[in-house]
Amino acid sequence: MQIIVFMKTSHKNHLITLSLKSAIAFVIMASASFAGAQTLQTLYVFNPTNSGAGWPSPLTLGKDGNFYGTTCSGGTNVYPFPTDSPYYGNEVNDSGTVFKITPDGVLTTLYCFGTAACSDIKGVPNIIPPNGCGPIGLTMDNDGNFYGVTGGQEELPAIPATAFKITTNGTITLLAFLGQGGDCIGPYAGLTQGNDGNFYGSVECGSNMQLGWIFKLTPTGIETILFPFSFIDDHSDNNGYHVKAALTLGNDGNFYGTTREGGNYVEDFFYASGYGTLFRMTPTGSLTNLVLFDYFTTGACPVGALTLGKDGNFYGTTQLGGTNGVGTVFKMTPDGTLTTLVSLDGNNAWPNGALVQDKNGNFYGMSFYGGGGGSIFKVTPTGTVTTLTNFNGYGGPCPWSALTWGNDGNLYGTTVSTVFRLNLAPTNAPPTGLAVVSACNGQVVLSWSSSSGATSYNVKRSITSGSGYQTIGTTTATTYTDTGLTDGTTYYYVVSAVNDGGESANSSEVSATLPVLSLTYNQTAHLLSWSWNGTPPAVWILQSRPPMDPPVWTDVNIFGPATTSTPTEGMNNLFRIYGVGAIGLVFGTPVTPYSGTVAFTDYPTVSLSLPNGNSYTAPANITINVNPSDSNNGAVVNIYQGSSPSGGSLLQTITASPYTYTWPNVPAGGCFLSATVTYANGWTTSRSGFVHISVH
Repeated sequence: MQIIVFMKTSHKNHLITLSLKSAIAFVIMASASFAGAQTLQTLYVFNPTNSGAGWPSPLTLGKDGNFYGTTCSGGTNVYPFPTDSPYYGNEVNDSGTVFKITPDGVLTTLYCFGTAACSDIKGVPNIIPPNGCGPIGLTMDNDGNFYGVTGGQEELPAIPATAFKITTNGTITLLAFLGQGGDCIGPYAGLTQGNDGNFYGSVECGSNMQLGWIFKLTPTGIETILFPFSFIDDHSDNNGYHVKAALTLGNDGNFYGTTREGGNYVEDFFYASGYGTLFRMTPTGSLTNLVLFDYFTTGACPVGALTLGKDGNFYGTTQLGGTNGVGTVFKMTPDGTLTTLVSLDGNNAWPNGALVQDKNGNFYGMSFYGGGGGSIFKVTPTGTVTTLTNFNGYGGPCPWSALTWGNDGNLYGTTVSTVFRLNLAPTNAPPTGLAVVSACNGQVVLSWSSSSGATSYNVKRSITSGSGYQTIGTTTATTYTDTGLTDGTTYYYVVSAVNDGGESANSSEVSATLPVLSLTYNQTAHLLSWSWNGTPPAVWILQSRPPMDPPVWTDVNIFGPATTSTPTEGMNNLFRIYGVGAIGLVFGTPVTPYSGTVAFTDYPTVSLSLPNGNSYTAPANITINVNPSDSNNGAVVNIYQGSSPSGGSLLQTITASPYTYTWPNVPAGGCFLSATVTYANGWTTSRSGFVHISVH
């Protein structure tokens, strides 16, 4: 069994069917609680005899920051009924309006449809509104003008659907009577501009194509019917029909859309139709069915337009179906792979309009009957739903269209009789207390005070003070570590607060200059020196390693606040230095970067020579010359003699230049001579090459 609900949209009655199971689920769950509430503010209540009434369209944000929209009925103009109509003499203001409304709710009616002074159309003189009646939505072009369609009227006098252009000051131009010579009614949504500059839309029915069609319209009003909807008698073609939403332009230049009926055909006592489809259409009218809805798993009856997400996929809703029978939220890839993100319950029953996406990737939508009077909900890309507010008559009941982002970061929309604003949790002043905790080792650590209402923070960096900031990270904490930086460079930072309402202004700027640790080697003095323009560490650690792989560094010396050292380790070794915070952390994490590497390729050496040769007659006086490669820095020469090339005993120490010694009264025999040099800084050279002498 199904419950049948009629709703008036445009100038015709609209039939909605709801299964008894769905209705029961809806009634039961509509009383459930919802998570969180935002500030909902009614900006304007429509007046049928002045500003229009009845099912206002989604708002369109203009280039001036104001919103533009339509009402499908109401206004100041009257269209008369024929004398043979049962309604003759009961004319009403019921043709619709185009309006502008500021973010503060000041509404200006730009144009009222319908007038008694009309053209002769279809042989009925002076009763057809010249630009149609029942406007349905506006689409802005690159010049800031708006294009729209009217829904027309089935009842006598029959009024065909039209397309029109209107400027921001209300100058309207009729572009076309849609269909075959104006033989159609029932566009349910506005136009979509393609990459070619033309506009694309749909109508629901006409005398020759009762299931509707998709058309192309040039900016000058030339209409081309691209695709007429149809199905074969047994419905085995699974074609959809009755488009209720605007088309969505994909990244590939094709159009993606929804049909409320058709697809998987079903038939029972009350209902003979299908659960709707999703399709792709090329600009030339080649249409491909992508998804056939099945009610319980994927949902049923999509009536809102698809939304192209930041990830290139499409997101949308079904009005019915799903686990609870009252609608779903889904994701579809461009090739038609559908994922049901969530089956909605009574808190958000019967979603209708398209979803809108925020900067963080979340989606926002409205339901017609959620909570009993309609709702606004938020859905994450993974399907977590949060009910933001229920209308329950406040702000006008039963929102039917889609939300629109304002330049202020709030959401704007319409119900059946009002314009409202949803003030999202405000982002207060920018974060305060931004400070540099540390700047060292190629990284800067920042901290700041939390900002009320913020859900995350954007950290921005520049190498120019006051401009050029680039977002380098987003965090929910109030600290951030920026890594991979260059020592010696000054960086400038600001932080902004972010929530569903948008992003705050930037905080005050702070700067950080990463200190530089440099290490040099004085070849003449054999002295290491280093400089550091950061906070001095408690101790310095000198490291060395052989000039080979693997590069294994060894701590070889520890210094206090000194900034010079004379290494005593390793001929031709490589050296570097770093600082630590406390003596107890000598072998812990450095608090400075490691310095660059220096190499001792000029390590001092020594040689030994005998000016009178190697052979002598006993007793002999032998002159020995010792030649240090560096005779400075307090060199002390030690001469050794022994019976083998290595070892031996100290023969003589020479403490000053010239380093010459005459060994007296050397008896007959033979020995080996060698030498070393020891400097005042503690360095001692390796043994010189040996010299052998013979005494006869």
